[in-house]
Amino acid sequence: MKMDMLESLIMEQEKQGSSDQQFAAQLDCSRQLWQGTRTGAIPMGDTILKGTARAFSNLRRRALYMLVNLPNKNQAVKVAKVGLVETIKRTIARHQR
Repeated sequence: MKMDMLESLIMEQEKQGSSDQQFAAQLDCSRQLWQGTRTGAIPMGDTILKGTARAFSNLRRRALYMLVNLPNKNQAVKVAKVGLVETIKRTIARHQR
């Protein structure tokens, strides 16, 4: 069964035994943002997805795909910290054709 991104992140947190604060630090976001996303109070957005792409190589491809397909596709370009901005630009250009 294919898990969605949020389920994968929650399982990773449980596997590590990390607190929300510790896991949020890995994702480079606030504890409040991670906790809200984890509980479903806040929809998963670009901050969580970019953090996922940076922190978890096994989830990077899925996180980048989701970033490119956010309603505001220009936000995906901010993923430069991951070092894949050129790939994302090409992908966005392909989707806009």
